[in-house]
Amino acid sequence: MTALIERHGRCVHWLGEPGEGDAERQRDIDWGMCQSCPGTDANLAALKKKYRGQTSVMNALQALDERVEPMGREEAKRFCATTRKPEWAK
Repeated sequence: MTALIERHGRCVHWLGEPGEGDAERQRDIDWGMCQSCPGTDANLAALKKKYRGQTSVMNALQALDERVEPMGREEAKRFCATTRKPEWAK
């Protein structure tokens, strides 16, 4: 569960990063989104189902936005297949 919360936070972070007008920065953002966003919504839904009877866990999960992925699964696969790892991340 902790891993999902951290990945969810990274996804939200990358979604909020400005990259317009800076192609290199936009590539960094795209790569970050592709590393952290895919599957986040489905994983959150699965955890909510699994822990629905545990109040403390549900409180933590309820604090997360249910829909953070910027595109559908197939579109994300196509988009992320074209992104490249930036030099700083190698």
